[in-house]
Amino acid sequence: MSSRLTPAAIQALKDALCCAFWHKSDLRSFLQHSLSNPAILGILNWDGFKRQIVSDLVDHVVRAEERLPGDLTRLSHEVSVLQHLPHLEALPGAAQKLQRARAAVAQLRATLEASTAAEAQLQALRQQQQLALTKLRASAAVQQRLAELRQRYLALISPHFQHSRGIELERLLYDLFELFDLDPQASFHNTGEQIEGSFSVRGMACLLHAQWQPRLISAPDLDAFASRVRRRLDHSLGVFLSVNGFAAEGVQHHGATGSPLLLVDGADLLAVLEERSDLESMILLKQAHASQTGGIHTSAQDVQYA
Repeated sequence: MSSRLTPAAIQALKDALCCAFWHKSDLRSFLQHSLSNPAILGILNWDGFKRQIVSDLVDHVVRAEERLPGDLTRLSHEVSVLQHLPHLEALPGAAQKLQRARAAVAQLRATLEASTAAEAQLQALRQQQQLALTKLRASAAVQQRLAELRQRYLALISPHFQHSRGIELERLLYDLFELFDLDPQASFHNTGEQIEGSFSVRGMACLLHAQWQPRLISAPDLDAFASRVRRRLDHSLGVFLSVNGFAAEGVQHHGATGSPLLLVDGADLLAVLEERSDLESMILLKQAHASQTGGIHTSAQDVQYA
């Protein structure tokens, strides 16, 4: 089991602890035997509500994972395997309380299994990324073409560039997607400073929307593109490229609502042009990370650029 729990798994852990232990004394006794450093319990306000105590505890363990490795994994496992809950059986309304507790524990178990599978997928994709980079660096023709595209991009972002950036970016993107065999469609077209197009990654249809704006792309821009993606019947993925990045509130809003979008910025584009990632791996790693964490705009560390 990965120690890096998804937001869904963290919430499921909190819910299961609240449902499985009715009295705070039973909760404290369980935690005393489940944590490597029970002294943590001393910093909690045990006069407060049980749900707040649980939330504070789990958040603390999550934050302390680097300093106290294993506690989050251990606690999650101990709660997920709970079967016998005798402290609930003697309470009024025991049947209902037991049903809620068992359902919450089962939900935690399912969420942890999904989290483990997602982490394994990420690791497999990172291995594939390294293999793709080895293949790329062994191809002189591909390296030469990437060098040409890189020079075009560097000229494009220069403050002295005199032509329409939108038109030149459209051409560069088409050539880049074609180089990595991602089937850019002839529908790549330019409308002022916006580019629309489509491509394919391992049979998955993707819509591309690219903008070159001096400002950060805001929530309304993301909303409009997400609506177009959702209206399609082929469950397309939407890839929004903004050379200058995205405003934080739009990223947070879409990450919390199951957005069909992935966000790519100029730093991601440069990582591909500088041979620190192939284009397909970048997109697939971003998609896997978004599925696991809800983060649709991943950092370079998350997609493990070389």
